[in-house]
Amino acid sequence: MKKELYTTVFCQAFSACGGYLAAGDGFGNIACYDVKKIVELSANEESLREFRRPELRFSTGEAPVYALVCDESHLIAGTSGLIQRPAADSESLSQPEVNSLELHDNRLYVGSGNHDVQVIDLETRIKVASLRGHSDYIHVVRVRQLITHSRAISASARPEDGSVRFWDTRQNKEVSKVEPHTHSDLERGMGKWIGALDVTDDWMPWLHEARFHDGLVLAGGDRGRTCTSSH
Repeated sequence: MKKELYTTVFCQAFSACGGYLAAGDGFGNIACYDVKKIVELSANEESLREFRRPELRFSTGEAPVYALVCDESHLIAGTSGLIQRPAADSESLSQPEVNSLELHDNRLYVGSGNHDVQVIDLETRIKVASLRGHSDYIHVVRVRQLITHSRAISASARPEDGSVRFWDTRQNKEVSKVEPHTHSDLERGMGKWIGALDVTDDWMPWLHEARFHDGLVLAGGDRGRTCTSSH
């Protein structure tokens, strides 16, 4: 029985140059695709079947890969209990189930099952801070640069929490909190569920999947469609 027929892709991340896409699945595998090659051959059905295969594929172990993040020199994967950097000098950091990873200013922000946002220095591999306040496991973490400093945003969607919290990364301190489920015009009939979010200076969308890109909101849900809208 082929595992490919029954696997689930839990996460994906583009390389810093935008030319490659890494995807992590439920069997602990990471596949890397050449995006330019696929796009250029998309008009040729026969060629496309061949180049849908990944350029590179490797395993992080048997645990599902729930989170991926890339920058110019790192590809970091989060699984159940580990954060891994697949490379010749690969290292692992012990963590609960890792649901979200974000890189900013040579620091790794980790949202996981222990209710805290862990902040790890990439040079030393040492945890330098824990952002505490959530009462259930964290689904998503984002970091955005402000004029004078950066701000981390985290969301927990479990029954005991359902909040979005804003953190000042200079003091590693919570500065604001939003609870969408307490507002009837924001709740959307989904209770405390927040699968993903993104933030600009003025807007914060949250859905199953949501991102800002070139002035557009890219959003996905449970109906098999990806929607775009201006903001």
